[in-house]
Order: sequence, then C-alpha cells, then structure tokens
Amino acid sequence: MNYVLHIDTSGDVCYTAIAKDGKLLARIQHATSREHASTLNLQIESVLSEASIKASDLSAIAIIAGPGSYTGLRIGMATAKGLCYGLNIPLMAYNKLDLLVLHEAQNKKFASYAALLPARSGEYFATVYDASLEYIIPPKHILASEWEEMINDIYYIIGDGKSNLEINEEHWLFLSNYDFDNQKFASLSFIEPFYLKDVFLTSKKG
Repeated sequence: MNYVLHIDTSGDVCYTAIAKDGKLLARIQHATSREHASTLNLQIESVLSEASIKASDLSAIAIIAGPGSYTGLRIGMATAKGLCYGLNIPLMAYNKLDLLVLHEAQNKKFASYAALLPARSGEYFATVYDASLEYIIPPKHILASEWEEMINDIYYIIGDGKSNLEINEEHWLFLSNYDFDNQKFASLSFIEPFYLKDVFLTSKKG
C-alpha cells in the first residue's frame, strides 16, 4: 500500500489531502490565499492525524506545481521538497492545466480541448490538446488577444479565464497513484514551480 500527501497552493485555497492507494483518507482546505505560509504545515499535521498515520508512513508527495500564484507555488514547492528530502521519498509534480484537460477529455469526444486559467488582467494561462491528448499548444502564458485568435479552432474549452478552477480530486488521486506505481517522479534537484511567465522583481532606488 502507499500513502501519498497531496498539496495544492496554486490558488486562493490551500489544499492538503492524504490518499491510500488512490483513495481519499483525509482532506483539509483553507480558503485564504495570504495565509498559505502559516497554515500549510498545520494542515499537513492535521491530515496526517485524521488519516491516523505519521509523516514517516508517507510514500510520496504529489503537488500542483503551477500555474498560479507565485508566492503560493513557492510555498508549496519548498514545503514539499523539504519533506521529500527529510523523509527520503519521491515527489510527483503536476501542471494544473493538464489535469483539467485530462479529466474532462475522459468522457467527451471533441477534436481539441483547451484549459484556461486567469493570470493578470488581460492575460491567461492556457493549454490546448488534440483528440489524441497530444499538445497542440503546451501550457503557456498568453495575452487575451492571442486567445481570441486561437478560440475559433478549439472545440471544447474548460474555464472562462476569470475564475481559478478547482481540479477534480478523484481524478488527481487516481492519477498520482498510477504515477507512483509507475515511478513517474520529479527530480528533487531540478524541479521548480511551473510559473509559465517571468517573475518580475523590483528593487529600491538610491
């Protein structure tokens, strides 16, 4: 059996869950984006307790690595990597856009699928797949004008670019269990959040 800790700090909701062999044991969601740093570790402790296991029982960690809030992604990734190093367990990293498409495409038959998430005003995070679930456009940051040019060629669109959609929990837990069994792990040395756009830093003048 395997126990996988799931973490998603990409949006306003700080999500943590424990799954055993792909089945949910415990879940906590905290819906205040600016409190991810102060709540994430407490949530992890709580879901471990609710699942009646210890951190040392964990087999792996699965994380939504982006796209989303820069700060949220950094908090989630730093926490996940720290636990993986400390417990000597693997990390599985997921792109939220991919998960949205892969879930919706299971029971529908369209020529193409797209997922759209909000970035800044007039900007989106997007990906487009064909019917064989191969990339037409890999996950990327685009402007609203680029999306308007693309939209006529897309048959099924997930999201309106205004709201940060929640992924399907059951599908993610199933997929992470499959990936664990097949050892589809990220490199702890090289994995970084999937920002999909440059992080702009400012410095004080003078």
